[in-house]
Amino acid sequence: MIEYKNEIVKMPIQFTSLINDKKVSELNELFNQRIAEGWELVAHTYVSDQSSATNVMLITFKPSKEGESPIEYKSEAIEMPTKWAGSIMNEKDMSKFNELLSPHIAEVWELAAHTFLSAGGGQPNVMFVTFFKKGKG
Repeated sequence: MIEYKNEIVKMPIQFTSLINDKKVSELNELFNQRIAEGWELVAHTYVSDQSSATNVMLITFKPSKEGESPIEYKSEAIEMPTKWAGSIMNEKDMSKFNELLSPHIAEVWELAAHTFLSAGGGQPNVMFVTFFKKGKG
């Protein structure tokens, strides 16, 4: 049976509109700390509450398998067209998202997780994307 570890990280309410580089760096640092402790990323989800002063990112890890190559993570917040929403996403939107992933894939990064963060109010939306690659080991 796989053991999972869940963590909640407080996020600034304006994370999506600011594309907050400091918070992205903090999340990357957290991922790297967990790698050092023997965990690997499974998923992350942004949970927004319009009436709250703080939103959160729910992050799930699982134990790394012994003997596996070390994993490296990198995350970034990619600004997305404001019109993106689950009910109106289409093939053109998916094509654009694939284009945004292509440079990372060309650098041998694999997609680990992504979370769509809706800003609302005419602000740009953000896709928080985490990539990984296995090191030599």
